[in-house]
Amino acid sequence: GQRQGAKGYVTKPVEESELLEAINKITNG
Repeated sequence: GQRQGAKGYVTKPVEESELLEAINKITNG
């Protein structure tokens, strides 16, 4: 279900830097 959370972030208009940071938190968390 972690990937679904990542998709949630992708759907929102976010800068690549913030997107990568969010993904890193998900993958590391």
